Amino acid sequence: MNMQVIRKLSFVIVIVFALLGITVAYFTSEGGPVNPAKQNPYDDPRAGRDYAIIYNSDEFFPHINQDERIFRLAQEDLALFAKTTSSAFINEQQLIGFTFSDGFATDGEMYVHTGFYYGLEEEIELKVQYSELGFAILSITNTVTGANIDDALQLNGQKSTVLRQLPIEEERYSIRYLNSSNDLVVTFYLGYTQQDIQAVSQILKTNSDDSLNDGVIYNINSVGRVTFDEVVKFTNSPQNTP
Repeated sequence: MNMQVIRKLSFVIVIVFALLGITVAYFTSEGGPVNPAKQNPYDDPRAGRDYAIIYNSDEFFPHINQDERIFRLAQEDLALFAKTTSSAFINEQQLIGFTFSDGFATDGEMYVHTGFYYGLEEEIELKVQYSELGFAILSITNTVTGANIDDALQLNGQKSTVLRQLPIEEERYSIRYLNSSNDLVVTFYLGYTQQDIQAVSQILKTNSDDSLNDGVIYNINSVGRVTFDEVVKFTNSPQNTP
């Protein structure tokens, strides 16, 4: 074997080790999947279990208006997605950590981020849109398997369909968003009728199998907070005469 061949082989070996070094550096640096068991910033035994521990979120955070409440809901949705779509996270001893990749794209009014769960090789795509009304809509998809449970997410699902229509202001009722508690607030005004209740029920799908009852606060103007059943009963009350 002559010296020229030896030099070429040496060069190839150096390149291979350099590439391996880059790969290892990526998956052990802040830019790659971080081991939540070794880097857990929360003094909370439920961190990584009830909600995902998120790393490298500097580019994602502004896209939810730097809202800590929405950030926590996103953490909980990421934990739910991991447990629902991957058997790797069925064991609660496996902490759930998610690390955003650098950079993002846009898709219409949505920002598109990618990242990885620690312990899972597939790339995960997150699409997020923030509304000036104070809520955010999040979509999570495994780009390899196509897994998607948006209908079950707190920041998506049936509620997001209603949120996109807000605020709704009619003569005898209104529907608004209360961002401090992530609830929909339905207010009926005195003089409302069964037709008004039906209209609200259609918007919220209250009477369907996939009813949107959780996260809905009902009020009757001049009466106060009530249940949906009380809204129905109060329709025929003399006090409902404006």
